[in-house]
Amino acid sequence: MCTRAVYRQPLHCQDRLRNMIQICQARYCYSIWPLKLLDKTTRRLVWNLCSKLSVQTKGVPGQACRLVEMYLAAHFYMQSLNYTTKEEWDGFRLLLVSRVPLVIASAIQLTAKMSSMGDRVGVSAIKRVLLTKGINYRTEDILSSEFEVLKTLKFRIPMWTSVEAAELFAVELNMPPVMVRGVGIIVDIIEFHRYELEADIIKTTSTYKEALGKSKLRTMHMCAAAVLATARYLRYNGPDIAERLATLSRTPVTYLNCVSNLMLQYIEQDNEPLAIKRRKMIH
Repeated sequence: MCTRAVYRQPLHCQDRLRNMIQICQARYCYSIWPLKLLDKTTRRLVWNLCSKLSVQTKGVPGQACRLVEMYLAAHFYMQSLNYTTKEEWDGFRLLLVSRVPLVIASAIQLTAKMSSMGDRVGVSAIKRVLLTKGINYRTEDILSSEFEVLKTLKFRIPMWTSVEAAELFAVELNMPPVMVRGVGIIVDIIEFHRYELEADIIKTTSTYKEALGKSKLRTMHMCAAAVLATARYLRYNGPDIAERLATLSRTPVTYLNCVSNLMLQYIEQDNEPLAIKRRKMIH
């Protein structure tokens, strides 16, 4: 299902989007449902749209990124059955690049609906935000895009975001409410840096590839490590939670320690001063 779009000015990340789609195309043949993480520039676009739509917390941006990644993977697999020549693939890539901002908006819309926040992102809000990016879509285009993304994902949208999963870990460990709130903030930060974090993890934890079955960071492992990183960052003085988290997530404790240490580096590199950030988590 195609949509019509009128561009008033090119997106600043158009080249990055095109490169990302080329990488996805190169990898589509490895499995039926391959996933390629969105790079930092594209993730920044997702966070920017979420902020303008007032759904930038509780894991919505990270979940929206996952829906876009799943959508692209599924789209490339389906189109691989139809396109065989370079010209056909080039035309498909150009069409997909032009639709990526709308696909991202649809992913945000679906995630917000399915999350426990109870927030709804209206069509008029999406239309207004995309206009600020120089893109004008009709109301019918936005509605059809939401359905097309949902259909491509076979009508299966995760109900839990990574923030909610991590908070469940924290509650299971009987961490105080202030720590649970901190977990949510830190997971949102980690989701923003996930592309770089995964690259660091692949380089650092190569010895765990066989034990974990995959070399990439799984969301459940990320959530468990984020809880551990939060406990260290906020100086949790309760019982040691590393072993318990390893049991709950079925992950080697040394792996969780390694990932949480890498996470702390990204948390401390964030733009806000540490004192301000800790105060936000506590209050």
